[in-house]
Amino acid sequence: MLNSLNAREYTQRWKSGLFRTPLRIVVAVGIVVFTVEFLLMTLLHDVILPLTSITVTDRIWSIVDAVMLVVLVSPALYFLVFLRMQRDFAELTRLFANLTDTLMIGVLLVDTDLRVHRWNQWLERKTGISSQQACGKLLTELFADFNSPRLLSAIELCIKHKSPQLISQTLNRYVLPIPLVSPMHDLKLMQQQVSVSPLTNSRGETLAAISINDVTESVAKSSALARLAAKMESQSNRDQLTGAYNRHFLWSWLAPQLRQSVRHSQALSCLMLDIDHFKRINDTYGHDVGDAVLRGFAEILHEQMRDSDILVRYGGEEFVALLTHADAAVALEIASRILERVRTTAIAPLDVGDVRCSIGVSSWMPEVPCSAEELLKEADRRLYHAKHNGRDQVAMGQ
Repeated sequence: MLNSLNAREYTQRWKSGLFRTPLRIVVAVGIVVFTVEFLLMTLLHDVILPLTSITVTDRIWSIVDAVMLVVLVSPALYFLVFLRMQRDFAELTRLFANLTDTLMIGVLLVDTDLRVHRWNQWLERKTGISSQQACGKLLTELFADFNSPRLLSAIELCIKHKSPQLISQTLNRYVLPIPLVSPMHDLKLMQQQVSVSPLTNSRGETLAAISINDVTESVAKSSALARLAAKMESQSNRDQLTGAYNRHFLWSWLAPQLRQSVRHSQALSCLMLDIDHFKRINDTYGHDVGDAVLRGFAEILHEQMRDSDILVRYGGEEFVALLTHADAAVALEIASRILERVRTTAIAPLDVGDVRCSIGVSSWMPEVPCSAEELLKEADRRLYHAKHNGRDQVAMGQ
């Protein structure tokens, strides 16, 4: 086989084998050291000393031989250790690169200036930016719209104090603006869970190792579930025809609100509203028109009420308006506005004045407290009085 190799190939094979096996390295270096030492001693003994008149005893020759051996062996040993460390470091670097490329997360190394030192294959696939393009560049050069104060802070703390950092997706959403190939719901950029860890290179410099986990799918699912839960809660608490709250929500809201009114000594008023002669509207124009009248009536109530007030469809054509921080005078003013607005508005397909309403008003006052049931019953009694006295009017409680 050796005969089939030319001198250059044989030398390359020999070097490859030599530096692949540590024992061969030691043997080769040892041969070189002792050969050099033998040649130097021979040169000194047979060439240099005969030209001088110096007489050297065997003891001195032994000392010279030992010193020369130490002088030659020391750098040889250093060479062996250095070579071994260099090979180990190169192997570790290669293994690290291979490892980061097999991970299903993004891994990049940056310094304090945000200059990229490592960019794995996952990031290449997700960003379309190759490792050759990324390494040596600043993050701000790779992403024109890069703006992540939290990442900058995490990198600074990581490098300065060698303290690992975790960047929450819930608070920060993402650190690198990576567009999604297929947007999910209302998400156009990858949602990321990010950690930053300190890593020291061969020159003793501390870099920030940033790992990026794509959590877009779980965020999209959580967001969809949250919207679905909110929708289901809204449907369970609201009347589907008018959009007003239902009686279930009324009782779950009113009791805590009354406790808060007691705690802060704040007034709370209740309006009980009923559309006059609603059965006649249904019988005359049909239930579709009746439903349109209910929706239009609820819209008027929402317009005249404040943002903090609550509108409830109590049953049929009957509604309850709960007015927070409102005493009897404020409640009367709001009820009067509603009454006037209904009188002067064409609701649904009906003409102006075809729809009228009656309103009963009751109030919870710190000096005259009552229960939630009593508050509603008093408003209902006042509504009965308004109906009994001719409808289309407001009746106040005592």
